[in-house]
Amino acid sequence: MADAQDTFGPIIVRGEVFPDVAAVAARFNVTRNTVFKARRDGKLDTLGLRNARTDLVIRGRAFPNTRAVAKAFGVSVAHVAQAARSGTLDRIGLDRSASAMPICIRGKRFKNARAAARAFGVTPGAIYKALHRGGIDGLGEPRKGVSGAKPFEMFGLRWPSMAAASRALGFGPGYISNAYCKKSEAMMARIRDAVIAEGMRRNAQAAEARLRAAARDGGGEHATAA
Repeated sequence: MADAQDTFGPIIVRGEVFPDVAAVAARFNVTRNTVFKARRDGKLDTLGLRNARTDLVIRGRAFPNTRAVAKAFGVSVAHVAQAARSGTLDRIGLDRSASAMPICIRGKRFKNARAAARAFGVTPGAIYKALHRGGIDGLGEPRKGVSGAKPFEMFGLRWPSMAAASRALGFGPGYISNAYCKKSEAMMARIRDAVIAEGMRRNAQAAEARLRAAARDGGGEHATAA
């Protein structure tokens, strides 16, 4: 059973501030237990997105599901699913000549995936797969886990890598990297909004922790005085 104090806010979900758990549950049509669990697991921003996916990003454009991708590009759902498994989502909707999509790796721009593959001694498929997984900037570098990645910072918030920030903010793993490479103002605006919302969420959690600590300290003082 949840602690009584856990029912109170502020609670922030995707930038929207709620006074308590009941308000969150009513807004997203879920149970209070669902809200408690999401809060405990640090997944409040997933409330109300039961069927949404954050990994379907094609050339910087995010889609909620495979059906939406299929409809946008005139292909079958099975084709989209296969592309997702093989890491070739960015090739959907491109004819053979259009596969000359520029590739940006650690700030260096290549004419297409084949040129990037030659430069790094891998296959074009490996390039597309790295794009899909958000690990394109790690090509050609020793495997060091997140310690080998370049940290990403915005508005004072810091993550171990762009891919980690993308996932934490609810985007596909390569979204932030693509936004910088394409210099897309629309994508950057979405990223800024998500970072601001995350900052508000962290501040709210910190304020709540301070209030709880103060309540505990106050209770201890009263007990000592008694």
